[in-house]
Amino acid sequence: MKDIKLYPVGKIESPITTPLEAPRQGQEAHIQGKIIINPEYVKAIKGLRPGDYIWVLCWFHLAKRDVLEVYPRMARERGLTGVFTSRSHSRPNPIGLELVKILKIEKNTIWVEGLDAVNGTPVLDIKLFFPQIDCPRNR
Repeated sequence: MKDIKLYPVGKIESPITTPLEAPRQGQEAHIQGKIIINPEYVKAIKGLRPGDYIWVLCWFHLAKRDVLEVYPRMARERGLTGVFTSRSHSRPNPIGLELVKILKIEKNTIWVEGLDAVNGTPVLDIKLFFPQIDCPRNR
């Protein structure tokens, strides 16, 4: 398989300076921050509005990439489990998935609430959250 090349579309500005300061999940703390979009991608945020929820895919650049097993956060008694059953930042490809609420947009800056990423975290992509398709239904 060939290498995959990803290019950041922006970065996160956050009051969190180390992974140890980060909440376990963004919704556990109402941390506010900014997503600074690189100038060449500003047209891509057209149509986003305050009050919208967005998925932010980011690269947890400070995470360990050699972690394959972790202790489950809410069930340490289960012992080590595969990292793919967890929300751990440390994993082979440390891609973060953040669901945040847009508070304000101005030029290339999106103010958001619900972050758990460290200041300077590269943003890979943004996708609008749609409850009707992002929430599982009974099948």
